[in-house]
Amino acid sequence: MITPKKIILIMLAFIIGLGVGWVLAAKQMPTDSIANALKRPDDPRGRDLSACIPGHGVHWANPESLGPDKPVSVTWNHLPKTGEVVGVERHFRIEDLQNYNIKELYPTGNYRQPASLPLYGASYDHMTISWTPSHPGMEFPHLDVHAFTKSHEVLSGACEGVEGSLPAQGPEGGTHGTITP
Repeated sequence: MITPKKIILIMLAFIIGLGVGWVLAAKQMPTDSIANALKRPDDPRGRDLSACIPGHGVHWANPESLGPDKPVSVTWNHLPKTGEVVGVERHFRIEDLQNYNIKELYPTGNYRQPASLPLYGASYDHMTISWTPSHPGMEFPHLDVHAFTKSHEVLSGACEGVEGSLPAQGPEGGTHGTITP
């Protein structure tokens, strides 16, 4: 039976819970909107490094930040028609992952999953992790980790009608594109 004393205790617990939640939320760092979070760096040396790649868009980076002498390289992915940044890609050298055997974890070399992880303060639709022995522009073994804000279906059609786009390849419509430093 609910008594007036129980109602007062429940209301008091509710008010304390709201107060504690507000204090904890106020202490967290603010997150940016996706547009600000995924804004390409203001770097005059940065440029497009690839043609439009189905499932990715166009890769953009400072070419000096890429290469086998860099433990982690970063490129941003944007839509060719609007310039909207829709993802970020990190390249990890295999020798920097000595404690992990990605080929044992993902023997197919490609792992796709829905992603609701916070990265640069943005929410992502999906991510891919793929092991790559090499491709033009990144001629060394590395692990590619992509996080995208748009669905794979949207990104797969992003290159339609764009001159110089690469054709879709593989069962998931992805391709090993050329990154030109």
